[in-house]
Amino acid sequence: MLNGFIDIYLPDLKFYDTETASAYAQCPDYFDVAAKAIAEMLRQVHSLQWNRKLLQRGLIIRHLVLPGHRKESIRLLNWLAQSLPKQRFLLSLMG
Repeated sequence: MLNGFIDIYLPDLKFYDTETASAYAQCPDYFDVAAKAIAEMLRQVHSLQWNRKLLQRGLIIRHLVLPGHRKESIRLLNWLAQSLPKQRFLLSLMG
């Protein structure tokens, strides 16, 4: 329903492991649902489009490295690198 209406998507990708998602968000299928949503966002915006220095259209995925979950974040980042087309999204990595 949002196809064509959103210029820049900025989703959070919080958890990779089912156990972490269950413990912090009571949502064991968080990653599966979020991954599908991100794939749809990427389909809608296609690629990054810049107007000089400003992003005009695209996908920026935010991830917060949770204390004690560094290895999970590394697995999540590996998934992003292997699953999404390179140079079609930006990553905001927070600690």
